[in-house]
Amino acid sequence: MAQSPGLAQRRRDHQADRPGRTSISTTPGPRPPGALPARPMAALLVVVLANYAAQVPYALDLYGTHVSLPGVVLLGGTLAWFLAGVGLHRRGRPAGYWLLLSFLITEFLFYFLGQILPMTNGYGLVYVLVHARDPIVRSVFIVGDVNFIAAGCFAAYLAWHRRRTR
Repeated sequence: MAQSPGLAQRRRDHQADRPGRTSISTTPGPRPPGALPARPMAALLVVVLANYAAQVPYALDLYGTHVSLPGVVLLGGTLAWFLAGVGLHRRGRPAGYWLLLSFLITEFLFYFLGQILPMTNGYGLVYVLVHARDPIVRSVFIVGDVNFIAAGCFAAYLAWHRRRTR
């Protein structure tokens, strides 16, 4: 026997009034088209936030306690850009998709220009990993290289799945 929509709503409201019960569903709804699944999004968060966290010991190792205000503002701005993109993307907002995609493309290009193009002159990715004697510098460059790969992969995923869902 089918229930009327009004009866089902009253039952949910009644259950929500009980202590320890809520009417808010804990099961996730359908993902917006092209959205990253939860586990890959968590992996992206870990990789990118590890890169930002690695900048602190890297700066202390290279520059001591001298703090560059423009550098802090630039780093904070890009972190806010990333976090805004992730937050809005998880809520299914179109602006989140574009913020996240633009961040990932920018990060990929940053590492491509700084690590891959100089390889034609004998520098870049391989040079730093082979010749860096400082363990902090080497570790930060490895984290950056992982970010380079992750940015390319996640940007491609977002672009591909967005295109396929249209």
